[in-house]
Amino acid sequence: MNRAMPYSQSQGSQTQSEQIDKYTPLIVCCDNTERQVQLCAQLAADFEDITACSLKQLPAQLQAQPNACIVASWHKPCGELAWVIEFSAQQNTPLLVFTQMVSSSDLHSLPTQEGYALLPLGLTDNLSGWLQYALNLRQHALEQAKQIDKLNQKLDDRKYVDKAKGLLMKLHNLDEEQAYQALRTSAMKNSQTLGQVAKNLISTLENLSL
Repeated sequence: MNRAMPYSQSQGSQTQSEQIDKYTPLIVCCDNTERQVQLCAQLAADFEDITACSLKQLPAQLQAQPNACIVASWHKPCGELAWVIEFSAQQNTPLLVFTQMVSSSDLHSLPTQEGYALLPLGLTDNLSGWLQYALNLRQHALEQAKQIDKLNQKLDDRKYVDKAKGLLMKLHNLDEEQAYQALRTSAMKNSQTLGQVAKNLISTLENLSL
């Protein structure tokens, strides 16, 4: 999980493809009405579209404003706050969390996934900067997830290609290089990846063997 750091440091380490501005919609969700009013007032200095909602209303509100950032404030880490963090991650929504830094055991009760900014209660300086930081973290987490998916896909494709090569070698008395070139030629001819060609070949041969 990303801990709070000076915004100037985070700004230099992130590639920003999106920017927070005064028109960015914000959804403010808190466990305390007084704190929610205060936080909305503080944010109103830099933002024009601010909506306060309860925890129960959060899913519907985010559905109505899918491009919003969520600002959450809870007195201390708990199950409700953990749910907000997990929900924001599932929706790929930037999240800025305020909570009292009680103890390491309290913080361990929160999800450990990347992608949200965690700040102490009472911090009021440069909220627009911290929201930009939260957006950068979410974008970075999404990019990491995409890279992991690509790597996993390559590993899966490699398994299928190896299996398909083995089948071609056995059925047509080819060596490994000849089997690979056959798959590669088919992929180029049909504008498919090696993995797709290998999967199709394996599926066809398995069906024929039924």
